[in-house]
Formats: sequence, C-alpha cells, structure tokens
Amino acid sequence: MNGNGYIKELGDEERYPFPLDFDYDDFVGLIAKIQDYAAGINIPQDAVPSSTYWLIKDEEIIGVTNLRHFLNEKIEFCGGHIGLGVRPSHRGTGVGDFLMASSIGKLNAMGVKAFIFIVIKTTLHLPV
Repeated sequence: MNGNGYIKELGDEERYPFPLDFDYDDFVGLIAKIQDYAAGINIPQDAVPSSTYWLIKDEEIIGVTNLRHFLNEKIEFCGGHIGLGVRPSHRGTGVGDFLMASSIGKLNAMGVKAFIFIVIKTTLHLPV
C-alpha cells in the first residue's frame, strides 16, 4: 500500500488533509511522522497533535482524514478539527460521507463534543 497513486491522481489540486504533503516515497519515515503528530512530538511550534486515518480499498488509498485533537488560535478558523480528502476517482460515491461520519465518531471518542471544520466551496456538490 502506498499513497503515490492517490497523489498523482490529484494532479495540481491542493492536497487535503496536510499529511498528503508528507513524503510517501519513504513509507517508514511517513508512518513515524504521522505517529509523532498523533503523540504531539517533533511537530512545528504552532501545530497541534493530530491523528491521520486512511480509507483503503484494494490496497489503494481512496480517502484520508486528519483529526486535530484540539485547536489553537492559529488554526481555529483556518483549519478546524477535521481535514478530509477523497481520491478524485472515488468522489461522489459516498466515501466523503463515510469519512466525515467516521471522523466525527473518532473526535467524540477523544472527548471532543463540539468541533470546527472548514468547507471549501469547490468541494461541495450543492446548488449555490
């Protein structure tokens, strides 16, 4: 399993959530970095601990969610608790709905009962 296919499929799109910007060629290093973020160690000064989850089908990543354990002033209204991305070839199939529901459940299990998430208009399939 690796994320290179997912990242290639994104092309020039901005990558969400931010762990998609990590080096997926060094899988061992990637896992270590994700574990550090979850533990809140070796992370940038303004960052907060966060946990990353992948949704995998047929050994390919089809969705990613990143959950911030809490927010600070810097990211409260520009990042929120949930960062979520769906592989372009799996959009419109319910993957995003599943990831969002799972993300909310994970946050609730962490004790986060009220949360903030930012929606980017271009990702919505709703009339404006």
